[in-house]
Amino acid sequence: MAILNPRYPIDKLVNINKESWRILSYRNKYGHTPTYTLKHESDGTTKYIDLEENSLKEIIRSGSGHDENTI
Repeated sequence: MAILNPRYPIDKLVNINKESWRILSYRNKYGHTPTYTLKHESDGTTKYIDLEENSLKEIIRSGSGHDENTI
């Protein structure tokens, strides 16, 4: 079993298009692709999105509306 070593911590917030998404989980999709599942709750609706680590890294690097409480 491979040891998972996520770059971004579980439960941290990431803002995407001015919405806060919580990092819910981390896994190696297809056995080799680092992938995060993010969760967003608003008005009684819950949304989930899977992002590969490189995509999440680019979103964070772009500064998509994050503040001091998010990464």
